Amino acid sequence: MANSLGVSRQSQLSCCRFRNNVFSPKSATHYPQLSNRCYMSETARWSLIAGLTALCLCRAGSASDEWSQFRGPNGSGVSCSKDLPVEFDLKRNLLWKADIPPGHSSPVLSSKSIFLTGFEGEKLLVLCLEKQTGKLLWRREVPRNRSDRLRKPNSPASPSPVTDGENVYAFFQDFGLISYDRNGQERWEVPLGPFNAFWGMAASPILVEDKLIMSCDQDTNSFLLAVDRKTGRSCWRIARPGVISGYSTPIQFQPKTGPAQIVIPESFQLSAYSIVNGDRLWWVRGLACEMKSIPAFDGETLYINGWGFPENQPGKQVAIPALEEVLRGHDANKDGTISLEEAPDERLKQEFFFFSL
Repeated sequence: MANSLGVSRQSQLSCCRFRNNVFSPKSATHYPQLSNRCYMSETARWSLIAGLTALCLCRAGSASDEWSQFRGPNGSGVSCSKDLPVEFDLKRNLLWKADIPPGHSSPVLSSKSIFLTGFEGEKLLVLCLEKQTGKLLWRREVPRNRSDRLRKPNSPASPSPVTDGENVYAFFQDFGLISYDRNGQERWEVPLGPFNAFWGMAASPILVEDKLIMSCDQDTNSFLLAVDRKTGRSCWRIARPGVISGYSTPIQFQPKTGPAQIVIPESFQLSAYSIVNGDRLWWVRGLACEMKSIPAFDGETLYINGWGFPENQPGKQVAIPALEEVLRGHDANKDGTISLEEAPDERLKQEFFFFSL
């Protein structure tokens, strides 16, 4: 079992209740069935544990040695490993343990290395560990000249990095994109932002052919970006003004005919884009307002899920009166704003952090 290795980031596991939207590209029909809500631990994850877990390698030196992006091959969360142990902890089936900085991102694996991101105070970090021993090979601090909007349980290091087996690529909302080689030498950087997502950014970069793809969904000015994976030069950037808030990582989708595409859940819709030039190729409306997780594709059907207040759905929006009218009726201290105590509705008080009146 010397060739078997798995990694997990302590306290990373979430307790999730899934109720999916199921969409069949073949029939271009979507079926809104349930909604999704995830409960994520706010505990800082300080240890990286390597054992015989779900990311075990099938054999040394093979392509299966790699878990190169968020949720593995094309975001599927599926490994080819077999005969895995059902019990593992700090005493059983443990190969090594290493202290690491906190962060919500997932580690990614090449054949010899583990790459991950984290933060310490105001520092943004990219780290590389030796896979067989857990030894820290290098640690690099990423410039941080600002602190964009961020709310718990999100963290400054939520998006997972991606690797091509030799190099690593990372995204931080307070910086943008950056790439290092296997020795920790910076290859290129692409500053981006500032961003205005309510909870902060969460989508992870992916590699598709010769491009690095990054989805930047926020309250305004959302866009989809492709840069050359070797140089960081922009290949294309597509504005998506109809996309408001979203946390989904895209995947590569191969239709039965024609070239591969990029598929990403967006506000109220699922869209496919050209890898070559970013053109929007097709879309399906009628989904939730906030799409959360990465899509899963089984060769026939795309599985997605999202979340939203009932009032977020098309045709269900609540009419909002003009600010002047609200102030006349509820601004008791006449300061030109509505405080929590002056909010006219109990539900509004419960969700007051969403509003700025």
